[in-house]
Amino acid sequence: MGEQDSGRSGAAYISAGQPWSVCGGHRRHGGRRKAARILSAAFVTAVFLLAGLNTGRAFAAAFGVWPMDESSADPACFREGTSGRQMRMYEICDGVVAMLPLVTDTDCDGTDRIIREACGASLKRAAACAREYRRAFLAAGGTKEAFAAKRIVIAVDYDVRSCTKEILSFVVKVTENRIFSDVTTEYYNYDRKSRKMLTLADVLGSDNIEAVDRLIREQMRLREEADSGVIFWTEAEGGFATVDGHSCFYVNENNNPVVVFDKYEIAPGAMGEVQFEITL
Repeated sequence: MGEQDSGRSGAAYISAGQPWSVCGGHRRHGGRRKAARILSAAFVTAVFLLAGLNTGRAFAAAFGVWPMDESSADPACFREGTSGRQMRMYEICDGVVAMLPLVTDTDCDGTDRIIREACGASLKRAAACAREYRRAFLAAGGTKEAFAAKRIVIAVDYDVRSCTKEILSFVVKVTENRIFSDVTTEYYNYDRKSRKMLTLADVLGSDNIEAVDRLIREQMRLREEADSGVIFWTEAEGGFATVDGHSCFYVNENNNPVVVFDKYEIAPGAMGEVQFEITL
């Protein structure tokens, strides 16, 4: 079965009246291209007002999905996800269900709301894509019964990479089981003091971009020398050129940023997702 990966890096805090930039690269079956998406301030305001509501009809309606059962406490509406967390089940439309994690205790005081907002926004985007897919399927002559038989599942989950008094760094993953295995990874680095999402330049300083580029190229060279099976494309072949404000990264437990490149972004697919810890 084929696989599609995409990565996005959050570039602004989800707050009322402030646009939330979600930028990064999309990979589709070996293709390489850059894309950027800006969510409207109106939607962001709605997310902010509903912060904390991660179960029930109010939350579901706000994000364009609907609980499989009206009772949010019905055990039949919950499943255990691959991460071991309890997942709330939602019905998107006939033949499409979604699983959203119950974010209640991340061991990082005061940050559950931020993760809930990010997971909810990811679910809204995935739900919109699923509905569009259904419309296209029916417009092409497919039947409602045939679409329902696909039994598409959208699973949203998260992983906290690090949490300090200054920064919460976490990842949101959206997995869909359509024709191909589709995994979207979104990276968030939240400044707990300024209450904004951080870019790589915010963390390292814009004056250090060239130094980061040199460090990544050196790590690439050392990995290729140490293992003949490691191959990175050259810049001329569409490989690594430079990091920028849209580069995906997270902050690890050593408080160092780790730059992440999608599968197929700078190397053959066999390399998978490639990461470089930045220590300046």
